[in-house]
Amino acid sequence: MVVLCGKGKNGGDGLVVARLLNSPDVARGNLFSNPGSVEGDAGVNLKRWQKGLGELRVVTSSAEWEPLRAELDSADLILDALLGTGLRGPVEGLLGSVIADVNAAGQKTGGRKATRLS
Repeated sequence: MVVLCGKGKNGGDGLVVARLLNSPDVARGNLFSNPGSVEGDAGVNLKRWQKGLGELRVVTSSAEWEPLRAELDSADLILDALLGTGLRGPVEGLLGSVIADVNAAGQKTGGRKATRLS
């Protein structure tokens, strides 16, 4: 399972799932934000992750995302906790690319791979 977390409430929910399922064979967590900008409940859950599990892969650039993309194809499940209902307008930049990659991975398996928290 690959868990993709943003910095907001949805990302905090993704961190909870990744933390509860954490095992190298079960879940890999990825944070698409500078950890210092994660606040509120998401920040609390980030601290819980860091305290109990240590390393969370932080992805803030396309260069950091590129080597991780291959995990999408080998994952049994992709949990998209990047953005929530507060999103306004099109998603561009790094997150836009990541979402396109997730959608492409889902198309390879008939759309059965990606799950979005909302």
